[in-house]
Amino acid sequence: MRLSVTGIVNGRPLRASGTLAVDASAGTKDGTITYDATPGGVAPGPDCTMMSTGRCFIGARRLGGRSFVGPVDLLGRDFVSLRVTKIGRFGTVSISETGTLTDTELRSELTVVGDYRGPKTRAMGPLRETITVVDDGTLSSEGRYSLVPVRGRPIPATYTHFYRPLQPVRRMFARLDGTKYLLRAKITPSVRGKALRYHSESTLAPVPSR
Repeated sequence: MRLSVTGIVNGRPLRASGTLAVDASAGTKDGTITYDATPGGVAPGPDCTMMSTGRCFIGARRLGGRSFVGPVDLLGRDFVSLRVTKIGRFGTVSISETGTLTDTELRSELTVVGDYRGPKTRAMGPLRETITVVDDGTLSSEGRYSLVPVRGRPIPATYTHFYRPLQPVRRMFARLDGTKYLLRAKITPSVRGKALRYHSESTLAPVPSR
């Protein structure tokens, strides 16, 4: 998984790039993301998408004891996405993405605009996200996690994320309309200077229909 990030956070330019190794059988991603400059007052990645996790379901270990058509299958080769994250009372971060997925690699270009005026963070709490298939050719998701500051109480973060394949398979979206998936992820970042060392463990399971 290769990614590049450009944007403005807290009124200052932000650039980053990195590569993550994906192990789908274990549901892990590992790698390093290097920033040209750290946004003032913020450890890299107040929003987890800035730490490349916007597509946690890519490489997630599939649960349920059987194969199923999941978000990756629906996205196809080329897609765009938009994510908006509200970080407690401290700010909002918006990120747009252009992605290309092949049999061996995801290349993702991210553009971020945001303002975060809270304390520096040192860790992330568990992430939980529900992804819904919409028959118009969209994947819609809502998720939450927490940021753990250097001092003080955890900061709740909530987000919405929309994915749009550039060439959606309409019949597949129509057949799976309303299908939901539950994504869980444990993300462990560590920052050294301008480099972010990233590790995540994630699972994806279909939500039984009622």
